[in-house]
Parts: sequence; structure tokens; C-alpha cells
Amino acid sequence: MNTPVRNTVLSQLLSLMPVGDRSAMEFIGFRAGQVFQSPAVCTHQLILPEQGVLVLKSGGDACLPDAALLGNAGGWMLQGEQGLSWQWMALSDGHAHVLTLSQASLSACSDVLLKLQMGLMRQVALWGHCRRHHALSERLAMLLLVLHGQAIRWCWPGWTRLLHAALPQVQEALRALECKGVVCIEGDTVVIVQPAALAHQACTCLQAIRSLAVSA
Repeated sequence: MNTPVRNTVLSQLLSLMPVGDRSAMEFIGFRAGQVFQSPAVCTHQLILPEQGVLVLKSGGDACLPDAALLGNAGGWMLQGEQGLSWQWMALSDGHAHVLTLSQASLSACSDVLLKLQMGLMRQVALWGHCRRHHALSERLAMLLLVLHGQAIRWCWPGWTRLLHAALPQVQEALRALECKGVVCIEGDTVVIVQPAALAHQACTCLQAIRSLAVSA
């Protein structure tokens, strides 16, 4: 494997997997707005971002988790026709590893995979709490800070889905932040001008979401 690994979960998995399975890994790139679908057939594969952030959304059953962020502090199992249907939309440009797991690797990595699933469920619960108790402007500021340091290009379907707000509302909240001088909109790119000032606009979920979704 020639590509350096930043993803903390991937590092743990590689240390536990049988040596012969470690070569079963693909490196892919993605662009903001790009959509990924679950494969047509059931596979034991994980998608693990190295850079950039994906919005993970379940499909079908309304009882399933709604949406969560997936960055370089985690990953998620791809499922086919025998499992749950998931969709990923990229919030920013980036790249990821897609790791295929054999039955031996699944057994060896079961504890890590369980913690991965539990972490995602905690994040889904936290986003739900955040939507109920914090204003859109606070959630938008928090999301921008989670992505700080990356090229933030607006992908409206992904952002509106995660923020649970209509496009005009998100645009209005973004313009308000720009009027305060904390961000600057340049075409389809958002530049954070004053991170400290933006942090004062963000809700208190910032550190928790960052720790669960994207390594600092």
C-alpha cells in the first residue's frame, strides 16, 4: 500500500487484518456534489474517507437513521441487496479508501466494526438533538467549522439535507454570516475569514460532532 493513511479507523483495521487481506483496498477520489450508491450485490466493503466529508443517508424505512457526516475519523459498511440501502453525497472534494473484508477479516475486526456502528448512531442522535434545540444559523456555523481547512464548495442538496432546511433558508443564513464578516462567498466556494468569530456563532455540538465525524 503506497498511499499514506490518515483515517484512524482504517489504521486500526489494517493492524488487525490478516496480512494477505491488506492488499484488497481501492483508492478513490470524489468531488463535492458527487453521489455514491450502495452496490447492487451484497459485499463486505467499507468506505473510509481520508480527506473530505460525505453525508451518509439511509434509504427507505423512515425508522432508519436520517443522515450523518462521514470523515477521516470513521467509515461505513457498504451494503447490497441483502442489506440496508445507503447513499453518500460528498460535501467537499476528497478521497477515500474502499476496503474489502474477507470472513477472516470480519471476525478479526468485529470489535472495531461494532464501535464504528455505535459511533455513527451516536452522531445521528446528536444531529437529531441539534436540529430540535439549535437554530439554523448555529448549525450552519458549526458545519462550516467541521469542514474548516478544506475547500468548502456548496453542494446544496447535501447541505440542505443535513441541515434539514430549505435552500432559501440556508442561503439566507449563509448571507447573514457573510454580512457579519466571518465568511466570504467566492462563486461556489465558502471561505472562512474569521474562525474564532464563527465559533461564537456555532452551537455547542461542534466538538462532539468533530470528534465523531472528522479528526481535528
